[in-house]
Amino acid sequence: MSFKSLWNNRFHKARKETSPQVAVKRQRQIRQTYERNLQAITFAEADAHDLARQILTEPDLESPKILVVSSLTAFSPVIVDYAIRLAGSIACQVVAVNVFTDLWSKEEHRTVFDNLRWEVFSQQAADAVTPFRFKAEKGGIPFRHIIQHGPLKQVMRQIETEIKRIRFIVTAPEIAADEMDQKAGTPVFSFRLSES
Repeated sequence: MSFKSLWNNRFHKARKETSPQVAVKRQRQIRQTYERNLQAITFAEADAHDLARQILTEPDLESPKILVVSSLTAFSPVIVDYAIRLAGSIACQVVAVNVFTDLWSKEEHRTVFDNLRWEVFSQQAADAVTPFRFKAEKGGIPFRHIIQHGPLKQVMRQIETEIKRIRFIVTAPEIAADEMDQKAGTPVFSFRLSES
């Protein structure tokens, strides 16, 4: 018997017996699983074992979201179409956010004129989002609308604490991505629309 045949019989025999395809279970949402496990560990360390088990067994019912941010009352049709296509392709909710950046003062120091400007902005934004909502519902995409006022960085930090699982942020051309002061890891798509 030659060395080559001995080698093949000894070591390649095992290769023939194993399946050429190995099933690897893909772990999705690794970050959410990690955060859920940390939360469960925290409750377990505080002797709340039932709550820790509940956190580990209940499924994550919150779907990922795409924020569409504008400092105007209306959203550009190009941005609306892009956000709807993106949300449809990756199964996300759409959260449209109008930010009135002119009202920086606290509510107790606002003048009557400031309050009137806020009311007008809110009403115009609520009216202008109707086509956006219609396109989202037509595509079967969950839709939510938020109207905020204040500095953009402050508003974005508040939204990040209230809304979980933000996957992408799509902004209008009037907002620079670096103005938003986002957490690392959230991609920001800032459109620069041509005037043709």
